Amino acid sequence: MRLYLSTVLSSNVIKDVPDNEAAERLKDTHILQSYAYNFKGVEKYYSMCKSVMLDSGAFTVMYAKNTKNFDPMKYCKEYAEHVKKNNIDLFVELDIEGVFGFEVYRDCLHQLQDITGRMPILVFHKWRGVTYYNEIIKHVPYVAMGDVNVGSSNRNIYDYFPWFINEAHKYNCKVHGLAFTSIPDLQYMPFDSIDSSSHTAGARFAHPFRFDGHSVKTYDCKRTAERQLASNKIVKLHDYLEWQKLSQYYDTEMEPVW
Repeated sequence: MRLYLSTVLSSNVIKDVPDNEAAERLKDTHILQSYAYNFKGVEKYYSMCKSVMLDSGAFTVMYAKNTKNFDPMKYCKEYAEHVKKNNIDLFVELDIEGVFGFEVYRDCLHQLQDITGRMPILVFHKWRGVTYYNEIIKHVPYVAMGDVNVGSSNRNIYDYFPWFINEAHKYNCKVHGLAFTSIPDLQYMPFDSIDSSSHTAGARFAHPFRFDGHSVKTYDCKRTAERQLASNKIVKLHDYLEWQKLSQYYDTEMEPVW
């Protein structure tokens, strides 16, 4: 299983250090980078990473700019050209049909495929239905899941992830868990990859992490404004490196399929 760490390339863990130091910090890390967050300039770091997955960030951008002023086709074209220019193998589609409708979604998907010459990672949402899911896993190499919720709304959505993953694996289709941060549940869910920004929580909430050989544990610290300001960068780097250890553990111990 690959654990991709997100919100790294635009953080001071990487951007505030010389390139040789950034390369040393990235060489053992799988990185998920959103095209929405300060993407200009971060492409120089792609080759330094162990691997890179790119997310379109379309939802983040269109809600920040107001959907009325968002041109999905223009954004898709820029995203696709960025993917092609930087030779990104793993990149997520623009799953915007919930806002712009199926025709716009379809046109963006076709444009993304035409420009890159590759199939993006398709995102499965509950409104697309199980029938749709059963069809796409037969024809695509990778799907991503984020909000699967079949059945009663008061049931835990995690109950259904194993079924969806196992169905995809019957057709050699890999499954990515978008923003999946429930580490203890992963022993029951054979995702091929997940991404998480939880490594940033230690600095925000004053509970730094430590890799214990199998997982990451948090340690509560007394939080004061003075201490937080003085140690914020140190905690961010420390926690990033601890989560990097977790990612390396997943590479070797969590039934790797790569």
